[in-house]
Formats: sequence, C-alpha cells, structure tokens
Amino acid sequence: MRKELVVEVVDFIMGSGKSHACFEWINNNNHEKFIYVSPILSEVGSEGRIHQEITGVEFISPEVSEDFSTKTEHLTELLSQGSNIACTHNLYLSMTNKHFDIIEQQGYIVLLDEEIDVIKSYGTYSTSDINYLINKGEITVDDKDGLITWIGDDNEVDNLDHKYFKLKNLCDKKSLYLNRGLKAKKNVLISHIPLKLLSSAKRVIVITYMFDGSILDCFLKLKGIKTKPCVDIVPSRNLKPSDFKDLITLIEPNKKVKNIKMSASWWSSLSFKNDEHKKQVASISNFIMNTAKSHGVKASELIYTCPKDNAKYITNEKTLKLNPSGYVRYKNEDGKIEYTWLSVHTRATNNYDDKIMVAHCYSRYPYQPVRVYLETYGYPINLENFAVASLLQFTWRSRIRKMENIILLIANERMYNLFWNWLNEKPLKDVKVLN
Repeated sequence: MRKELVVEVVDFIMGSGKSHACFEWINNNNHEKFIYVSPILSEVGSEGRIHQEITGVEFISPEVSEDFSTKTEHLTELLSQGSNIACTHNLYLSMTNKHFDIIEQQGYIVLLDEEIDVIKSYGTYSTSDINYLINKGEITVDDKDGLITWIGDDNEVDNLDHKYFKLKNLCDKKSLYLNRGLKAKKNVLISHIPLKLLSSAKRVIVITYMFDGSILDCFLKLKGIKTKPCVDIVPSRNLKPSDFKDLITLIEPNKKVKNIKMSASWWSSLSFKNDEHKKQVASISNFIMNTAKSHGVKASELIYTCPKDNAKYITNEKTLKLNPSGYVRYKNEDGKIEYTWLSVHTRATNNYDDKIMVAHCYSRYPYQPVRVYLETYGYPINLENFAVASLLQFTWRSRIRKMENIILLIANERMYNLFWNWLNEKPLKDVKVLN
C-alpha cells in the first residue's frame, strides 16, 4: 500500500540561507535522485546557479537538440535514465502520466523552489456549456471540490476537432473543476494540476516563505494533503523582519497617492477620457520621479512595478501609462535600451541585485476566480499574507538580497501599512499602521 502523501515545507525568511541549506543537503545525499524546480530558466539552465553551486551531484537541464525536438522529450529520456534534473516550473507543470509513472518507479525527490501555480482559471467553456453537459448527462460535478467527471460516450468527443475534446481531456486527468462561487458567463471553470504531479514523487519539498494561508497551502488542504516542516533542510541564519529595518529607507505614500486603489481592477479600468484617472496616474508617476531625484537615484538603479499594460513602452499605448519622467528607460553599458519596469511576478533571480530603489505601485490580491473557488469550498486565502509575500518577492529582487541598503517606495496605502506591520513584526490582519 502506497504511503500517504505529505508535502514538506522549508518556510524561512529571505536571506536566511534556504537555498544554501538545500544545496548542502543535496550534496550530502547524492545517493538520491532529485528533480529541482525553479520559477526561471536562468537558475536551472545549463549554466544556472544549481549547476554552479552543487558540486556533489550532477544536474542535467532538459534541452532541445538534434536528438530531442522538445524539452519534454529530453525530460522523458532523463527520467528514464534516473538522471538528476533541473527544470523550470513551466516544464514541471507540463508533465504527463508517462512522466509520473517514471518518477514513481525511479523514486525521485522533488524540490520546488517557490510555490508552483497549482490553480488557474479556465475560460474556454461557458456556463451554458457546463449546464448543457450536465443536463445531457455527459458530466457530473462533485459537491466536495467541484471536480468535473466525464461520464458520457467517448467515441465522438475523443476526436481532436470536437468542441468538448479539451474539456474531456482535462476531465480524464482529474484537472477540471466547477467554480460554483463565481457568477459569470465565462471563467466558471478552474484547472488544477494533476495530483499525481505530487503523489508520484518519493518526497515533495517546497522551499518558500509565508506558506500558511497561501494558494498552495489552501489547495493542499482542499485535497486533504497534509504538510509538515522539512527537518532535513534548516537554514543557518535565524533572521526576523525587524533585522532589515536598518537596510530599508521606507517611503510612505504622499497625500496625492495614498487613497488611490491601485488594484488590478483599478488599473484595468483607467480611461483616457477620465480626467481624474489621468490626474491619479500622473501623481503616482511624479511620486516615483521626485523620490528618486531627491535620493540621487539614477534610472539604471531603479525598478518599479504595476500591471504590464500600464507600464510605459512595455505594451501598446492604448491604456493610461505610468510614466515617471527620466526613470522609464536607460542605456546600459553596451549602449542598449533597458526598461525599469519589472513584472510583479518576478521571482528567484539575481539579475536585479544592483538596484538601489524599488517602487511598488500595485495593491496585490489573488486572481479573483482562484480566490472565489477556494473560498467557496471552505479554504480562503490569507489576503494579507498574500499581499505581503508578493511585495517581498518583488522587493527582494533588489540589492537588499545582498544585505545592502535600499530605498523602498510603496505608493499604495494598504500595501504600505501591511509592509510596515510586517517589518515591525505586528499582526498583518490589522491593515492600519500600529504605533
């Protein structure tokens, strides 16, 4: 009988040495087989950090070559050979039952550097599609978690051109769920990762920070999967938030920006026809520009974030843009243009560890369909933890990851207050600053 799946969690603050402790543990257990999964290619590519810092175990990154037309093909071969594999989240999430079977046979340990995206909105089919299939007796919906199971005739639907082929394919993987709590014509479906992605491994270890109440934590609870601290990987440094206070010059929102919502829905609602919108965006832009100038910061020393569609020069010009004059782009040492905007989702990279100033102009919430889905089935995401964890991930792209001083501008009042409370080790549930 297969033992119960328990996901192990290495949950420590940034700078505590999680990665170093993990690499040391891998070195000391070179008799095991590992799959190390990172959000970005530069960490796990052929010249990535894992290849440079782990000396006792050889990791191979799947690549396209004359022998393998896709990385997935190479991955299959490497798994069959029992090789130690370093890959991205995206490649890991693309695995199929064939990969799962090999992982189980080989007894792999999976290490996830940062949480994987376990749940996504799936908008291909509408409410009327689902109601039609239910009424026709083609699908059933589980009351516990909304799992959609295909029970109808397979013959026609298994044709690639059939309207419901993709839907049935996801059903067969047990990856499609109904979002009962969302009243909408579209985005009523949620796609989960196949649980075999986790259960096929000998051990699954997640390396993260602020795991409790996260999307992954809620997902695992919904699925009845237990978690526990990983006792084998323990960082050497016991840091706490207040240890970073002397490194951060924290810039409070000024009067012109403090009451601006800056949520994803607010940013997407902006209109050129609305004078108040234009005034608000200009105020945020000027806040960044004036702060940078007053601290003698160059454009090359700054990163800022907001939704991609609202960043100057990053996407089309059909939406209102954040445009801190003089701080949008610059020429690097090679004379090439680089931009100061950086996606709020950027994780696990050292490419920006020379940046002195961070400007965060985004009030962060989980994606609404995912949030509603987990709440509907009894596992609400901790919204305060989600917001702070997101802000920390972005901020720690800068040189603070090297324990060097930074200027942190948080333009949104909600995000500023939450960060202030975190930095001063106050309860995050209290959004207002606690003096």
